[in-house]
Amino acid sequence: MTDPNEEVVKAFLEMKGFFVRTNVRYTVKEGKKASGQSDLDIVALNPNVEQNGNELPFVLEAGHFDQISHLVMEIKGWHSEKVTKSTLKAHPRIFNFIRSEAKQKAIETLNNKDFVSVLVLSRVGSKDNSKEELFQELLEGGVTHVLEFSTIMEYLMIKIKSNLNQDNLVLHSIRLANIYGESAK
Repeated sequence: MTDPNEEVVKAFLEMKGFFVRTNVRYTVKEGKKASGQSDLDIVALNPNVEQNGNELPFVLEAGHFDQISHLVMEIKGWHSEKVTKSTLKAHPRIFNFIRSEAKQKAIETLNNKDFVSVLVLSRVGSKDNSKEELFQELLEGGVTHVLEFSTIMEYLMIKIKSNLNQDNLVLHSIRLANIYGESAK
């Protein structure tokens, strides 16, 4: 079954010029034994990357994706809550996409060992100190970047033209939200 949050992120990346694969399966190991299957939500390649020599910030904006050539994403669309350090403790599987098995699968899929690991979150805690604690925990866990869903939605809402039909269900839904969201005001 398709995850709607992953479809929104996929549409965003495709609009930014990426080739995208979703749900890339890999075997999880506990010690030397296989203990099950998991997946990388998104593995993507940007063939038109614009290298400018600037270091990317930890919290990404839409424009930063023009500088990324290879990426792996974990998507957590918990839209009714803010993500904090305590959320990480309650959901340690958030870090599965940066486990050694996941990284190896990303390398095989991308045919490149240089990629960024982006965690897409619904919203991060609003207090500056709780944000900093969360970001520090994520950095220590191996996440290289964070992207908030609001950044994706703002980009798509601006880029989707209300007067042009979309062949993608996600993009068409955003087009309709643009049309009827404005008329409902």
